[in-house]
Amino acid sequence: MIILDKTILTKILSKYESCKSTKLYHIILMIIESLENNQPWFNDISNNIYSRWYRGNDLSYCEYKNDVDDTDVFYLEYGCNGYRAKFQFYDKSDFYDVLDHLLEHFEDLLVIDGLYHIENDIPIMEHDGVKYTPRDLICQCRKYECNEQSIQSFLEDNNFQRLLEIYDKGYILYFKDMVYNGFCMKIDIPNDVHTCIQHSDIFPYLNCSKCLNLYLKLLDILDEHKKIINNPNKTFEFNITRRLSKNVHEYTLKYDFVRHICVGDNLLELLEFIWKNYNLPNPDTLDDLAKFIKSNVSAKSARNI
Repeated sequence: MIILDKTILTKILSKYESCKSTKLYHIILMIIESLENNQPWFNDISNNIYSRWYRGNDLSYCEYKNDVDDTDVFYLEYGCNGYRAKFQFYDKSDFYDVLDHLLEHFEDLLVIDGLYHIENDIPIMEHDGVKYTPRDLICQCRKYECNEQSIQSFLEDNNFQRLLEIYDKGYILYFKDMVYNGFCMKIDIPNDVHTCIQHSDIFPYLNCSKCLNLYLKLLDILDEHKKIINNPNKTFEFNITRRLSKNVHEYTLKYDFVRHICVGDNLLELLEFIWKNYNLPNPDTLDDLAKFIKSNVSAKSARNI
């Protein structure tokens, strides 16, 4: 466990006034307030990971011994539901430098209007004493058949009512978190569709109502190619690693379509990724297909594209 210094945290925040609107800035303020009140800076601990949460986003810290050479290894992570910036370092005192770098990165994202890369404003529902995001409720639906009125009301109130359609599809596109080796994409039935998904299985696009509508149409289109795609052993891994200094490594995603498909050309890039790796027919029509998915036309007409 790390003991944080509120004076140093306050000094770091003072350098990044432009980040005041971010969830990360708010989380650090919450941590400082907890320290001032002599309370733990974290509000969740699991598997030696200390986390501070706010609206689906969390700042997490963990430390452990390397099994090979018994050296200390430290991690600082920030993000939401699998889409995270991950920093590895080997001296606990580097914590504040890493946090400073993370805020510096946020400044860059704000300049290019790219904060969605790592931070979402996600509605949270508390059900039976447990907090859920819309994506988390997929797990809840699989366990309880989604017949809880409170779940349905929450989804409707936050414009996520179409999320219930995911439960009926079974055959879907999803990602598996390979932890320190990046991510891999799969298109099949994840585990047992009637049980809760594994922690490493990440259902994408379910915490953004714009992405959700596109995602459902995409699943209908992929269903047309089920015979080609249907290979549960076929996965495609991708990741990017950056060395920030001798002892600090940053793990970030290069493929922006993992985060959102409702912005820029992300939907087209996802289609290109799928068509190339699965060798699907008519790759020259993907630009039109992306425009079609973004239109208000039913995906059942996709076979005419």
